[in-house]
Amino acid sequence: ATASFTPGAELPFDAVIVLELTGDITDLANNHLVNANGSAITTPITLTYITGAFALVNPSGTQVIEDSRVTVEARAASSLVVSSVVFTVNGVAQTAVTVAPFTQSVAVPAAATSPTMTVVASGRNASNVEIARAQRTYDVLQALRVTPALFGLGRGATATLRFSLAQAAADDIAITVSAADSSVASVGAANVVLRAGDTSIDVPVTACTTCPRDPPSRVGAAVGNTVIVATSVRGTASAIVSVSDPVPGQAITPVANAVGLAIALPASAGQIVTSPGQQVPTLVAVLSAPALVGTPVTISSSNPAVATATASDVTAGQTTTTLSIASGTAGVAVLTLRAGSEVRSVTVFVGTPPADRSPVALGAAVGIAIPQPPSAGQVIAAAGRSFTTTVPALATGNQGGSPLAVTVTSSAPGVATATASSIQPGEQITTLSIVTGADGTAVLTLRAGTTVRSVTVIVGTPQPTQTPVVFTPAVGVAIPGLPFVGQAFAPLGRSVTLGVVLLPAPAAVDTVVTVTSNNPSVTQVVNATVVVAAGSRIAAIDIVTGTAGTATLTFETAGLRREFAVQVDTAPVPSLTPVATAAAIGVSVVPTRSGGRVVAAAGAPIATTLGVQLLTSPRATALPVTVTTSNPSVVSLGAGTSVTLTLDAGSLVVPVGISTVGTVGSAVLTFEFDGVKRELLFVVGNPPASELPAVVAPVVGVRVP
Repeated sequence: ATASFTPGAELPFDAVIVLELTGDITDLANNHLVNANGSAITTPITLTYITGAFALVNPSGTQVIEDSRVTVEARAASSLVVSSVVFTVNGVAQTAVTVAPFTQSVAVPAAATSPTMTVVASGRNASNVEIARAQRTYDVLQALRVTPALFGLGRGATATLRFSLAQAAADDIAITVSAADSSVASVGAANVVLRAGDTSIDVPVTACTTCPRDPPSRVGAAVGNTVIVATSVRGTASAIVSVSDPVPGQAITPVANAVGLAIALPASAGQIVTSPGQQVPTLVAVLSAPALVGTPVTISSSNPAVATATASDVTAGQTTTTLSIASGTAGVAVLTLRAGSEVRSVTVFVGTPPADRSPVALGAAVGIAIPQPPSAGQVIAAAGRSFTTTVPALATGNQGGSPLAVTVTSSAPGVATATASSIQPGEQITTLSIVTGADGTAVLTLRAGTTVRSVTVIVGTPQPTQTPVVFTPAVGVAIPGLPFVGQAFAPLGRSVTLGVVLLPAPAAVDTVVTVTSNNPSVTQVVNATVVVAAGSRIAAIDIVTGTAGTATLTFETAGLRREFAVQVDTAPVPSLTPVATAAAIGVSVVPTRSGGRVVAAAGAPIATTLGVQLLTSPRATALPVTVTTSNPSVVSLGAGTSVTLTLDAGSLVVPVGISTVGTVGSAVLTFEFDGVKRELLFVVGNPPASELPAVVAPVVGVRVP
């Protein structure tokens, strides 16, 4: 048998407790307690234990009532020297309590969302380091409710209050009902019992006949107000009752039968449009916050012939349920979903929705886009590697007095995983130890306190769309130069006058130009300022060359800046020699690939055969020749713009049949053979100069002014 010893008062902390069992203990048949070998107990059997040093002492029972506030209390032995206690309720830390007694008022969650409430007390020393911990779990019971919570009664009238639970209790619940002011209203029974298996019980309330505020202060004023209070092990429920006299002439008399009932729909979780006889699965959000435990979902349909549905439970940490809808005949049905204390509605249109009820077009989600935390960098590595790297995890130094732990999660553990060192006080960085696996990309999410950063690890060769920008330290500064207006080469120790074309257009007035040299030992400017005369573009400067090298002359006037280079005692090289341009001083016409020119009269058609010499020496074999006319309306080659002829072996001339209609103009006949091209200009009449090909000749000289 088991014997339970219940102390009559709290046991002290850090105490040695000894229980003694003697032979005077007997069973119901008066048999004495004996030793295990059957011998009589001469020396008491003792059981010894030591009480703890830290405990949660309040609430003292194992149950709490939903939607109420309870005081949690922790006590500690003096040997612990506890400076503060942090209470955590269902994983949510409360504000630290720094003064004894260590108590705090906390809210009890709704039983529908959290059937239990776990309280953890963490005892801390003066350095905020945990030195003791205690934990207790309480069952959250549904609270007693009353309806209506506010109502009015006429003098001497009776109304019914309903006390209820959301779900039937397993045991009888005794309820004590009373009126705060019995002279205003009285209850039909002071003590009632809500039987096990029932969810409600009704209690009559009767208003006073002679009331405390008689006579009323004005017509229709209340003659008494009070509160009806019901207390039970499921908490306290109260309703306010106001007693007054009906006002003559203000009684409401129905003038028509009710034609229907308007009930506001619960908050909508979406709309579905489908055809008859379909099975439609969909995901629906039914909770406003993630469920703490698995929560069943019940469904009712406003029109089962149109649509019915079943729903999966909402799993812990989620807000959604999977809804399986079965459509029937065409029409509209509203599915009402209840998950705990929250209600949602889904409207199902079967067939074509009515014109006045067409829903907004909704599409199924095609994916989820979750923005990455701020990036702390990218790493590219080969598969099967282990290495470390430092990562800035905080924007400012760790302000705490102790190291800050850093947790790491990987989006693809098969590609890369990592661990991170704690961030020391005053520091911002953590050392990341990365282990790579298969080729791919993994995003490592680092959490340090409330700060989150991400590191992208690319294992193997990055894809073109994933290749990160490569940053390197600056190796220098490149400053673009001013617009360049030329250069000159000069010998050592000479005085030279240069005319530099400086202005883009002739000057309207005399223009002063400032000239400086960046290297006077190489080239010295005699006059720091010169004048560009009105109507001119050229600045004339006097310079004196010195040592070998390069000097840059800077010209500046009215916001215009240009550079001119002077090379002293330096031979020009091809890569630095500028192109020299000059006006033409004559024309030299040299033989070209043209085969000549033919002139014919205009006005009358001509059909003839021309002999065109293409070769300077005969060939041993026949040669195909392709002839093309550039203007068939002037000179044609039969039916088309091109014809293929044969230059006979041993011949230099190919016969070409041409025809004209007498139109004034010109055409170029092109002869192509053996990789060679020749041209013959055919002119009919006297065409304008714009229709004749230009004469092109190579440059025969350059004149530099």
